[in-house]
Amino acid sequence: LVSVLDNNAQANGVTVNWAVTSGTATLLHATSVVAGGQAANTVTLGATPGQVAITATRVDDPTKFVTFHETITAPMLSIVSGNNQIGVVGADAALPLVVHLVDGSGHPFAGQMVNWQVVSGPASLTGASLPTDASGNTSIDFAYGTSTGAVLIRASASGSSVDFNESAQSYQVKILKGNDQTASPGQPLPLDFQVQIAFPVGMTTFARTHAVHTHAAATLAGVSIQWNVVAGGGRLSQGNTTLTDSNGIATNHYTLGTGTGL
Repeated sequence: LVSVLDNNAQANGVTVNWAVTSGTATLLHATSVVAGGQAANTVTLGATPGQVAITATRVDDPTKFVTFHETITAPMLSIVSGNNQIGVVGADAALPLVVHLVDGSGHPFAGQMVNWQVVSGPASLTGASLPTDASGNTSIDFAYGTSTGAVLIRASASGSSVDFNESAQSYQVKILKGNDQTASPGQPLPLDFQVQIAFPVGMTTFARTHAVHTHAAATLAGVSIQWNVVAGGGRLSQGNTTLTDSNGIATNHYTLGTGTGL
């Protein structure tokens, strides 16, 4: 909005030319006519960060002009949810990774592509690039890999980026019963071996809350437990692999070898 005067009085009917003289922006009108001593225009700033200059000039006297200076700030990406999860090796993460993108004015930036990548660690993503919705949000699912370790996943858009830090961990395993037994050589032990698994320490979300998955959800049931006789001979009646029940418990039975000792 500019004020136009003739001899210190409000002018009327004077044409004003408008121009973007630097930076990226668009004007609603190239010219406007003064009414009541004022001329107005509407500007839409562009997507490129930096300074913008817009000049309004009297057509009847080009030496009379004013210049507006505006600033386009870069879009900003932020984390909404999904950071600092702990999950089980080989399973889907319980929560998706969600980010929010705003333009330089702080308004939701819709329709912009957000690029995703696993920077380091054992994990895989369900995609590489996804657009923001009308609220400026977008999300992606990921699964933990086949080994334990820290995971770093990066989201980036319009020169801004955020990092998610996750952790892939193994189940905890403890002995429930069957330890420290004795029996004669070649005889079965009186009690079954029984172990129980538990989710990793610090894992607080267990059920998946999203629809697109690459692996199975973390669960205590149906997990393979590997058994090995490392000394003393003998045999395991249920073989070297058994599955956990709904409580995370797996059982096996052991028959001693023919020698004495541990």
